[in-house]
Amino acid sequence: MIATSVNVPITGMYAVLVDIYWFLDRFRRAVNFSSDFYGTAVVTNITVITDPDNMDMVAKEEDLR
Repeated sequence: MIATSVNVPITGMYAVLVDIYWFLDRFRRAVNFSSDFYGTAVVTNITVITDPDNMDMVAKEEDLR
């Protein structure tokens, strides 16, 4: 709709939109991943929740040191 209102052929505009969207999508994914990662780290530090299944692995790693 916008392309036709500014007299830009849709075929040429489609390639530009795909390129811009691809570039912006990389930033969105990076922000989403980093916010999920840091949010998980903050909640883990605040609640001090441990995974009992993972504790066996931690103990084995400490024995290897």
